[in-house]
Amino acid sequence: MRKKIFISIFMLLALCILFIPSSASAATTITVSKDSSGKYKTIQAALDSIPANNSNRVIIFVKNGIYKEQITISKPFITITGESKEKTILTYNAANGDTKPTGGTYGSADCAALKVAANDFNAQNITFENSHLKTTGKDVQASCVYTYGDRLTFTNCNFYSGQDTICAYTYGVNKSRVYFNDCFIQGSVDFIWGGATAFFDHCTLNNIRDGGMYTAANTPKGQQFGYVFFNCTLTTKADPNYTSHTNPSWGTPSTVYLGRTYGDYCHVSYINCNLDAPINPLGWLKMNNNVNNTALLEEYGCKGIGSNRSKRVTWSQVVTDKNADKYTKVNVLSGNDGWRP
Repeated sequence: MRKKIFISIFMLLALCILFIPSSASAATTITVSKDSSGKYKTIQAALDSIPANNSNRVIIFVKNGIYKEQITISKPFITITGESKEKTILTYNAANGDTKPTGGTYGSADCAALKVAANDFNAQNITFENSHLKTTGKDVQASCVYTYGDRLTFTNCNFYSGQDTICAYTYGVNKSRVYFNDCFIQGSVDFIWGGATAFFDHCTLNNIRDGGMYTAANTPKGQQFGYVFFNCTLTTKADPNYTSHTNPSWGTPSTVYLGRTYGDYCHVSYINCNLDAPINPLGWLKMNNNVNNTALLEEYGCKGIGSNRSKRVTWSQVVTDKNADKYTKVNVLSGNDGWRP
């Protein structure tokens, strides 16, 4: 009897083990290097080697070097990891209106060095640059990164351009969520723009142009969150590569703006930020004479030389202590699928 019971228990355990879901497949790593020590010499070649129906995480490890490429992420579950943030650089030189190699002209967003058109993309330890301003001295629309996928993360990355540096876009309400963590973002005019839900966590935003604006959000109607800057630092430090070298008249900006309204439902929130920049007392500007009675332009718990709100435009707001609790990473980005970047 005991033998039968033992055999039954053994068979039951065996069945349980049989039906335990297997763990996710281990990530595949592909190495890219300029010196041929990796499998590929370009990031594009590494991307081309990944199947279009990719369903497992693929890590493209990029060794130090300057990669002059324009790449599009059109496959999900891709991670690009640089060997070091300062020495692994993806750069491209194009601006709105420039002629494309394949014909036609670039728009204000697709001139970027990196376009993310797929979900579940990660980037870390890498610099993204559009060198148009640096090489021509013309501060026109020249994005360096353009995203419209969902569940995207950028960690410990640099972003360099002038006007329109990062376009975190969306093609519908709550269609795109992006998380920026410990990143450096530099630009001049509207240099963080678009309609995605984006959470900037402990990032540094550096404005290099007098009278420039940090943001130009175009949040769609009905979307709960737009751009949330959480514990970020705003600066106005001159960069000789992008200012005095190409525009001798540029120096350290004397006045800048938190942003301007790209759409009637523009939603930008600065939460517990260090406004270590000469923010114009008005704080915000209108774009295209928007009415702005539906825009949400918010500040809470900010400090620094630009934090005085006594002369802010009447159509901006102070977040109350009660409402400030909703501006957390989890609440802003979790969505319907419980995403936890």
